[in-house]
Amino acid sequence: MPLWLYVALIAHFLYALVFVFDKYILSKPIKSSLSYAFYTSFAGGFIAIIIPFFEFRILDFANIFYALAAGAAFSWALVLFYRTLQISEASRSVPFVGALVPIATLIFSFPLGLEKLTGQHFLAFLFLVGGGFFIVFGYKNDHFWSRRNILYAVSAAVLFGFSFALTKLVFEHTNFVSGLIWTRFGGFLFSVLILIKRKWREDIFETTLVSNEKTAAWFFSSKILGATAVVLQNYGIFLGSVVLVNAMQSTQYLFLLLLAGFLSMKLPKTFKESLDKAAIAQKIVAIIIIGVGLAILAIPPADPKKLEYGVTFSQKFSEELTDPDEGVGAGWRKMYTDILDDLKIRKLRLIAYWDRVEPKEGEFDFKDLDWQVAEAEKRNAKILLVIGRKTPRWPECHVPNWVQDENMNNSILKYIKTTIEHYKNNSAIYAWQIENEPLFPFGECGIFPIKFLRKEVALARSLDARPIVLTDAGELGFAWPFLATRGDVFGTTLYRYVHNRVLGDTNYWFIPSALFRVKAWWAKSVWNKDLLINELQAEPWMTVPLSEASIEEQYKTMSPEKLRKVIKYAEISGFSKAYLWGAEWWWWLKNEKGDNAMWEEVRQLMTNS
Repeated sequence: MPLWLYVALIAHFLYALVFVFDKYILSKPIKSSLSYAFYTSFAGGFIAIIIPFFEFRILDFANIFYALAAGAAFSWALVLFYRTLQISEASRSVPFVGALVPIATLIFSFPLGLEKLTGQHFLAFLFLVGGGFFIVFGYKNDHFWSRRNILYAVSAAVLFGFSFALTKLVFEHTNFVSGLIWTRFGGFLFSVLILIKRKWREDIFETTLVSNEKTAAWFFSSKILGATAVVLQNYGIFLGSVVLVNAMQSTQYLFLLLLAGFLSMKLPKTFKESLDKAAIAQKIVAIIIIGVGLAILAIPPADPKKLEYGVTFSQKFSEELTDPDEGVGAGWRKMYTDILDDLKIRKLRLIAYWDRVEPKEGEFDFKDLDWQVAEAEKRNAKILLVIGRKTPRWPECHVPNWVQDENMNNSILKYIKTTIEHYKNNSAIYAWQIENEPLFPFGECGIFPIKFLRKEVALARSLDARPIVLTDAGELGFAWPFLATRGDVFGTTLYRYVHNRVLGDTNYWFIPSALFRVKAWWAKSVWNKDLLINELQAEPWMTVPLSEASIEEQYKTMSPEKLRKVIKYAEISGFSKAYLWGAEWWWWLKNEKGDNAMWEEVRQLMTNS
C-alpha cells in the first residue's frame, strides 16, 4: 500500500478517538461549540514554535491567501460540526459529514486541476462514500434528521471540502511543514477575528472549559489526539489524493462503532447509540461496504502482465455456422482442427453438453466429445471440461427433452458422475468446470440453488482429485465472494463491448479493471485459489444470430481493434490465464465471409503470448 494510505488510516483512527472524547466533553460542562472550536483553532497558532527547526518558506501573496482561507474555513466548519455532534449520535453525524466532505472536496478540487481519479480510485471512492451514507439513511432518528442538524452537517461538509481543496493547492507550491503552518495561521486568525463580535466573545469566555480534573484530562487528551490527527491527515493529503484521503473518513466509523457501541452501554446518557437489531444489521452492512472500498484502495495498480491464452470451443455453435451440405460433422470437425493447428491453440475449454452425451435417459453417447478430446491429446493440449445443466452458449440450459422436473436433480448428478468417470483416466483433462455462472440469472436456467451446487461439487470431488472450477459473471455478477471459496479455481467472464436493448451498442467504460483485481485478490490472496478468465470477449455481442447480422453490425461490438483493447484491459485485471470466446466466429468470418482480420489478429496474439 502507498504510504499516504497508511498515514490517512492512522489519522482517521485518531479522529474517531477525538469524536468520542468530544462527545463526552460536549455533553458535560461545555455547552458552546463556538467556544470549543475557538480554543481548537487558537491552539493551532502555536505551531509557529516549530519554525526554527524546519525549513519554513514565505509564500507568494496568492498562496498565503489560499492557506489563510483554508485554515479559516476549517475552523468555521469545526463550529458547525460540533453543533451537529451535540444534537445527534456520533456514529451517525461522523459518517454523514464524512460522506459529504469528499464529494465537496472533489467538486472544489476539479476546477483547480488537483484531482483526476483513475477507474480504480473512483470505484474505491464510491464504496467509501456509499458506506458512509448507508450508515445514516434508511434508519429513523428524529434528532439526526432535524432540519437544523442537516443544515449544520451539510454546511460543515462544504466548508471542510473547500478547506481541504485549498490546502492541497498550497501543498502543490511548497513543502509540507510550510503549508501546514500557513493553514494553521488561517485558523488562528479566525479565532482572533471572532472575538470582535461581543456576543461571540461572551459566549467563548463565559463558557467553562473544564469543570474538574476528569474533564480536563478528557479535554487535553482530545486536543493532543486531534492535533496529531490533523498533522497526519494533512501529511496524507500532501503525499497523495486529497479526495481519497477524505473519502477515507468513512473508515473512522469502523473504529467509532466499536468505541461508541461499548461506551453507550457504559455511559448511555452521554453516548446515545442505537443498538437494536435493525441498527446493528445496517451498521454491519455499512462496514462491509467501507471495507470493500478500503480493499480496492489497498490493491496496487496492476502492471500489464502477459496472459496464457486458450479458447472455448462449442460443437453446437460451430454447427450453426458451418455448411450442413458438407456432411455430418465435416464442418465443425474441420473448424476444430483448424483452430488447433493454424492458431496453435494448446489450452481448450470443451463442453460436455448434457443433451448431446445423454440424448436418451441412461443411454450415453460420448463419440463427438471423445473425438475432440483425442484430437487435443494428439497435440498435447490441455482441456478444461465443462459439465452441468447450465453450460456455455445460448440458451445456457442444455437439458435433454426426456428430463422431467421431478427427476431433474437426480438426473443431473447421474450425468455428471458418468461423464467424470468416463474421462477421469484421460491425462489431457486438467480440471472440471461445474456449471457455468450457476448463480447468475442469465439464460433459461435461472439461478441454481446453492445447496444443489454444493452437491454437484461434492460429487465431483468424490470421483476425481482434479481441480474444480466455479465461475461467475464478470461485470454484473455478485456471487464471486462465495464461489471463490467453494472451488479450487475461480473463473470470471470479461466483456467490454455489448449491445443493450435501450442504449444500443455500448461498452462497460464505467467498470474499472480494479473490480477484477479485487476479485483476483479475494480468490488468490485470501483463499489461495487459482484464477482464470473463462470467457474473454473476442466475439460480437448480438441479440440476433451472427449469421443474420451484417459484418458491419458485428464489428460494432468486436473487431481486431476492439480485441486489442480487451486484451490490454485483461492484462491489468490481475488474472493470469484466459480462454478467448469466439473461435467459431473467427473461423466463420475467414472461411465463409472471406474476412481473415480476426483470425490473423488472434494468430498474432497466440504467437506473442
